Amino acid sequence: MASDAKEIQDYQDYRAFMVARLGEDRTRSGKKSEAARAMGIQLSYLSRVLSQKAHLSSDQAFLFGRWAALSESDLRILLNLHEEAKAAHHEYRRMLQESRTELVAQKNRIKGRIGGSRKLTSEERGIYYSSWIYAAVHQAVSIPAFQRLESLQKKFPEAQEKMPDIVSFLLRYGLVEEKLGNLIPGKTNIHLPDRSKHLEAHHRNWRLKGLQAIERSPAPNDLHYSVTFSISKNDLEKTKSIILDAIAKTIQVVRPSAEETLAAMTIDFFEF
Repeated sequence: MASDAKEIQDYQDYRAFMVARLGEDRTRSGKKSEAARAMGIQLSYLSRVLSQKAHLSSDQAFLFGRWAALSESDLRILLNLHEEAKAAHHEYRRMLQESRTELVAQKNRIKGRIGGSRKLTSEERGIYYSSWIYAAVHQAVSIPAFQRLESLQKKFPEAQEKMPDIVSFLLRYGLVEEKLGNLIPGKTNIHLPDRSKHLEAHHRNWRLKGLQAIERSPAPNDLHYSVTFSISKNDLEKTKSIILDAIAKTIQVVRPSAEETLAAMTIDFFEF
């Protein structure tokens, strides 16, 4: 049940959080191997860490947080927990505990400001529409097969190195949420007004992806069609109406459809 899920601030030791994030024993082996590779350590050493017989280094704790696709605030809490676990002096440990309390309070303040549905600011939209990859990942996490950082990196190999930063951005602004170790769509509103200054970038991004799709070996369901023609002014309006009806019907099909694969549709109809 979702109500039983614990957040990182509910843990008192970073290793207990790691155990929970890696899942139950019967399903853990694959995730352990992935996490160990991400941290650059042997699987046997990770087992010692999980059984609280050893510690990760600071860099390894950071890399685990990146592998787990933690938001920036959760990553800071994880690193604080890691430092607490290794601290030997009681005063230093107390100072770290106070620091963690402030990090959790800061996280809750941000969460309170975001709340439920919100709209991106113009600056945030500028980042989101700077590349097609943000919208692609945002949409991809609606599909169960792409709800972890590693699966997103495999799906979009051209953005493999940047994927942790992309996921962190989407998490930070509520476009994506983390639930039981998986990434899911968030509540932030991303709709662009007709006159938005970011609309041109949005159209350009996906038309460039369309050109890339033409250049590759076509997939069975790919459709690319370009034509020029002369037409009366009256029939120009009729043709536009037909296209708009087709878009409306497409949306009616897409909305209730199961999330199984990703697709893009770009439509241009203009006088020249």
